[in-house]
This record gives sequence, structure tokens and C-alpha cells, in this order.
Amino acid sequence: MKKKILFFHFDLGNGGAERVLVNLANALDKDKYDITVKTLFNYGVNKNLLNSNIRRQWVFDFAPISGINKLLTLFPPKLLHRWFIKDKYDYEIAYLEGSAARIVSGCKNPSAKIFAWIHVEITNLKKYFSSFRSLKEASICYRRFDKIACVSENTKTSFIERTGWHDMNVQVVHNVIDIDEILNKAKNEIPIPLSDNVINLCSVGRLNHQKGYDRLVKVLGRLHQQGFNEWHLYLLGRGEDLEHLKQLTVEGGISDKVTFLGFVQKPYEYISKMDLFVCSSRFEGYSTAVTESVLLGVPVITTECSGMKEILGNDYPGIFSNDEQGIYEALLKVFSDVDFKINLKRLCDERASLFSTKKLINEFESFINE
Repeated sequence: MKKKILFFHFDLGNGGAERVLVNLANALDKDKYDITVKTLFNYGVNKNLLNSNIRRQWVFDFAPISGINKLLTLFPPKLLHRWFIKDKYDYEIAYLEGSAARIVSGCKNPSAKIFAWIHVEITNLKKYFSSFRSLKEASICYRRFDKIACVSENTKTSFIERTGWHDMNVQVVHNVIDIDEILNKAKNEIPIPLSDNVINLCSVGRLNHQKGYDRLVKVLGRLHQQGFNEWHLYLLGRGEDLEHLKQLTVEGGISDKVTFLGFVQKPYEYISKMDLFVCSSRFEGYSTAVTESVLLGVPVITTECSGMKEILGNDYPGIFSNDEQGIYEALLKVFSDVDFKINLKRLCDERASLFSTKKLINEFESFINE
């Protein structure tokens, strides 16, 4: 008999956690699992990417509303679970921190296994657990889970050390990547011309504080003033920092050298045509975009944040300090040292062979079944 799995999430928007949830659900063996993906809100660009044999459900048939997480704290988790989930499953997985974890923790089915996923490093405890009534309630809720999955070693260390919850069963389960789709889609042409006379840089992610694009744009402006002008940056994503970033390009005199492409559902064809992928993030969990770049043979430079050494290797020379100076030093080396970029590409090509969708699915199944 098939095992019934519920993945519970906030919505299916354009974030990395939403993308890897779709990858995971689509890649699971449908002869072994009866899969339901349920979200609080019927919203998001990823909602139509689930395979047709996956049951998709939602609680509210509209986009997320401001203050909903605070509103939900007025009700206890067990009551919310009874209202929102209702059916019985063999496995219930809160695939996102916050309200999803609080609601799934209210499961009263004694035969169900329940799990929580942690996607990002904790930098601010109060903000991280703002969907709970208090840190004490968060502790009670997380102790109800059979296990907690973190998407990287750094994320696991951060979770345990920042919370002090050393007694919980916390393990690393890496994000599932649909490698075949990435390689196939990468062959598609892109609707913009790329110059062969410059280094084409790109990055993919939400235009917000976390991704550090403000630092990246400032550094590129600084390098431009120093005479390093043979480059063009393409940013794929949307977010609240768009206008601020555009203003920074104007201030740095590089508005003609930075192109904002907006959100691209599957950016693989863009990444594959680039000379370099730049991750300027202040913090991450386990970067899907960096992993995709490695698979596509595109060299990466990145700030030192969670998951990078697992993706790129402990001795990868393209990992720099997590500040503006680190980004500056990385790009300066790329612009002034041809051999450095060649070496990065060689190392990324070698790392690509280590990734396997089947291996990642086996890691997930071992986690929920052992």
C-alpha cells in the first residue's frame, strides 16, 4: 500500500524553498507514495509545475495577506491543524519554517510521523520565530516533530547553536535538484544578445536584503571607476529592492552595464550562456541557483555562507569573505586573472559529477523512513 505524504507550505511563490519542494514532490516514486502538496494560500508561480498525479490543495483561495502569521498565533496549533489539514497521512512534512511548522506540530494522529524543514540560517531568533507566540512555544512545537531536516551543515549548526535545542533529532537533508530538466532547458536560446567582448555575469534570486545585490552593485561601481569596464551583469529576479538597486547603478555610473531581467521561471538557459555566476548573499540555506550553475558548468564566485562548501568543496578558491571587500576581491581577481576563472570552471565541472537526483531522493527517503 502506498504511503500517504503531506507537504505543507505557506504558498508556492518564487522562492528557492518552493522550487525545491516542487522538485522533490515530482521526483518521488508515485508507486510508493500518494502525495499531497497543501498550501495556506493558492498563490505562486510554482503552483502549476507540480505533476498531474500530485494532489494540490490550499486553505485560502487568494494571495497571502499582511499580518496573517500574527493572526494565526491567536489559535493553538492543534486547532489550526484540525481546521486546515483534517485528513490523515503517514507522513506530514512542514516544508517551511514559521506558520507551516506551527500548524503541522499540532498533528494528533499517533500513527503519523511529522517532520520540519529548515532552509535558512538563523540570524535573529525573534524574527525567525515570529510566527509563534513566543520562543517557548516554538520550542514546544519543534519538540513534537519526530525529526528536523536542515538543508546544509551550516544551517544545522546555526539552528542548534542559536536555539540551544541540543536534544532534538536534527539531520542534514540536501535539496533535490531536477538535473535532467536543468540540462535540457539549458539548451534553449535566450531572447537577449550577449556580447563576446565582455565577461557576462549573472545572479538569480529575490531582489532583497538577503541576496546582497546592493553590495554587488556598489562593488561593480567601484571597479568601474578603477577602469575595469569589460563586463555586464544580468540579474534575474524581482523584489522590494528593485528601485533601490536601479538607483545604485545610476550612482555608480553603471546603469548601462546592469540589466534587470525580472523573474524567470526556469533560468537555466540564461545561466548556461554566462561566463560567471555571482552569489553575493548575506545568508543562505543551500543555494539552488549555485547548484544549478555548477551542474551547467558555469564557474561561481560566492560569499562564504551556508551550504557553499558542501556545493563547491572545502578548498574551492571562489569562496570569499561575506562583506563588500570579499565581493570586491573576488571580482577583481576574475577581471584581472584569466587563469583564475579557468580554474574555477574546471573545479565546477568536476563537482557537477557528484550530484544525482536519485542520490538526493534516497537521502530524503532514508530520513523519513529510518
